[in-house]
Amino acid sequence: MGALQKTGRNTDSGAVTKTGTQPPRWERMRSRKANHRFKPSLLLTLTFAALFHKGAVGAASGSGLKLLELRVPEKAELGESATLECKFELGGDEDNLYSVKWYKDDHEFFRYTPDDMPHIQLFPVAGVNLDESESGLSSVTLRDLTFESSGSYRCEVSTEAPDFKTVLKNRFMAVWAPPRADPAVEGLRPSYSVGDLVAGNCTSASSFPPANLTWFLNGRQLDRFSVEFFSPWPDGAGLQTARLGLRFRADTEHFRDARPAAASPSHAARELELRCVATVQEVSRQRSVRALLLAPPSLADQRPAKIEGGRGAATCTAYPGYSMWAIVIIALLLSPELLAYRGQHLLREQQIHT
Repeated sequence: MGALQKTGRNTDSGAVTKTGTQPPRWERMRSRKANHRFKPSLLLTLTFAALFHKGAVGAASGSGLKLLELRVPEKAELGESATLECKFELGGDEDNLYSVKWYKDDHEFFRYTPDDMPHIQLFPVAGVNLDESESGLSSVTLRDLTFESSGSYRCEVSTEAPDFKTVLKNRFMAVWAPPRADPAVEGLRPSYSVGDLVAGNCTSASSFPPANLTWFLNGRQLDRFSVEFFSPWPDGAGLQTARLGLRFRADTEHFRDARPAAASPSHAARELELRCVATVQEVSRQRSVRALLLAPPSLADQRPAKIEGGRGAATCTAYPGYSMWAIVIIALLLSPELLAYRGQHLLREQQIHT
């Protein structure tokens, strides 16, 4: 009849089928939504895969800008030179060096740019006296260091576009001045008796920071009750002088047997050794002083000594104590005042008799 056949019956199964018709509208809309949901999910999956692949390749090849080591001396001596080193690694062809910069206390003083002419640029900063002939891509050298050279030093390395990666590290450097001479010891005597006051000073000049002073008696450090403290004072050019006093009463326990060279032929001498040590930044200088003990005569020295003459001669016994008293009496009798008094007395007696 020319009309589109909508239905038919299967003679084998008896089921009714639709032929030549389109799906309903609501089924077509659900299919479109499913397609829209699939596309973003696929795009997101591809993005993650690309990022993962790039990270895996970078990790495998070890690429990327790295600052391997920054070497800055912790301590540098006044007036000397110091070299600061900055070791870095670009890591691959994808990173090109843009610049290497050096800072002191956040102030730039050196820049190395390989694409510029000249490659090196210098900037004035207090305390930085750069040796340009010894400075370059991976290190800088500072000369004629002053106390202003102390501070925090930073190395900063950057790559070119498009990443503009930057790595940096900081280190602190302190400038110090050791003492140029041994400490000076003043006020001590070459010998002492028991009960004498042992007093003196130890002075260490021209250092920074000021020296840490310590007194030793026979190798043992003296306690704070035997020393006298003084405040350090400046002595010009930023240097300082330190002083530590010494005060105690000499006792027998302070003395020990002297060395053979110091011993007396008649008896064994005893001595004390005083030593002052000045320390600045683990560098020490010292000065030692020795003093002998003036001991009173022992009982053995006061025993009578026999003086024997030849055969048949009488034996004479000398008593050192009595001899001393005899000398004192004779000296008094022979004194000018006593002789004058006796002369006047004799003159008066003569006048009376006449």
